[in-house]
Amino acid sequence: MVRKVHKARKINRLLAIDPGTRKAGYAIFENGLYLCSDVIIIKNKKLTWLQRVDFIIIEITQLLKHFKIDIVVIEEPQLFIGSRKGRAASNSGSVLKLTALVHSIRIICRIKKIKVYLIPVRKWKGTVPKAITQKRIKRHLGIDITQLDESDAVGLGLWYVRNS
Repeated sequence: MVRKVHKARKINRLLAIDPGTRKAGYAIFENGLYLCSDVIIIKNKKLTWLQRVDFIIIEITQLLKHFKIDIVVIEEPQLFIGSRKGRAASNSGSVLKLTALVHSIRIICRIKKIKVYLIPVRKWKGTVPKAITQKRIKRHLGIDITQLDESDAVGLGLWYVRNS
C-alpha cells in the first residue's frame, strides 16, 4: 500500500514595521488576517542612538523568531524636502539614524532568509495624517489603536496584504 504524502501548506506570517529610533510600531498578520500589534518603546532616555537601535533590533529579532515570520514590510525612511519637519530631521541626523535601523533589520532578515520589502510612505498612505489612518483601521478592523506608530504599522500591513 502506497501512502500519499501531503505537504503542509506554508502559513504566511507578515511583520509590518513603522520604524523609529525611540519608538517602533509593529503589526503581525497571518494569511492576510490581522493578529496583533504594539509599539516597542525605549524608556531609558540616557541610551545613545546606537544603543536604542540595538534594543529595537533585539525586540524585532524576538518577534521574527516567536511568530515565525515569512515576510517583513518596513516603512521606508524618507526626507521630505522643503518641509520644516524635513529640515529638522536632516539637521539632527535622524533620517540617517533611521536608515541605519532599517538597514540592520534588513540584514537580519536576509540572514534568516526572510523576504523584506521597503514601502515608501507616499505609496501606502499618501499624505494622509496618522489620525486618519487610525480611523480607517477602526472602520476596517473594528479596533481602536491609540498609539500612532502602531496604527501606521497596522495600516502598512493592511496595505501590503491588499496589494500583494
